[in-house]
Parts: sequence; structure tokens; C-alpha cells
Amino acid sequence: MNFCFFGTLRDDDVLAAVLGRTVLRRPRHAAWLAGYRCVTFRGATFPALVAHADGKVPGLLVRGLTRLDAAVLDRFEGAAYRRRQLSVELADGKREGAFVYLLRRSSSASEVDWDLEHWRKHHKQAFLDAVQHMKRHGAAG
Repeated sequence: MNFCFFGTLRDDDVLAAVLGRTVLRRPRHAAWLAGYRCVTFRGATFPALVAHADGKVPGLLVRGLTRLDAAVLDRFEGAAYRRRQLSVELADGKREGAFVYLLRRSSSASEVDWDLEHWRKHHKQAFLDAVQHMKRHGAAG
């Protein structure tokens, strides 16, 4: 299964923490999703994709994930997001289908752009600590 991540799951440490294993050996490629913008989830530090006519969001395409990985990712993303297969653009201009997580209700999104590097610098460690806490207590994958 192919997944394209546009937020915290683009970070190798976060993806490994969520899946419980590293996926560095899986085929991974830079990808872009047209027609969307990446903003901050209202009242939180993590991102959400919202439709935007002129938007183009950078992402990470990861090929070859398993059905078990998909179930873990679905649980991690929670009820606020739904998994949908969309077409993403690769660096060579080719398009490929991949699963993407989209908000169920756009009212959950703020108007503030979300930036991976800013998030890494200011929020990553607390986020990783929370993921580990949830895993230990059965609340996530």
C-alpha cells in the first residue's frame, strides 16, 4: 500500500514511533498534492490538509506499507481524519495513487500555515513523548 504523508509523519522518528519500526528501507519519494494547503489543526500543533484551489503541499510518498501498518496509521490519525486515495505528483512529473489523511470537518482547521521545520524545532519532542505515552497505555497503534 502506498501512503503519502504531509505532516508529522514525514519525520522519520515520528513514523517509526507510530509504526513501532523504522521504514527507512521502504521506497520513499518526495511528492506533492495539488489543490490543498497544509494548516495547523485548530487548538493544536499538528497539521491538517484543507482544500485550496491554488495550493500545492509537499509530502513524502512511502510505498509498500502493509494492511497492519494502515490499521495502525488509521488508529493514530483518529476520528478527526479519514483515509482517502488521491493522486500525488512525483519529482519526475509522474502521478501515482496513494492514501492520504484528510480532515472529516474543515472547521477543525485554522488559517495558520503549518511548517515541518518549525514543528520539529518547537514541538517534535513533546509530540514523540505523547506518542510513546499513548502506545504504552494502549491509546495508539
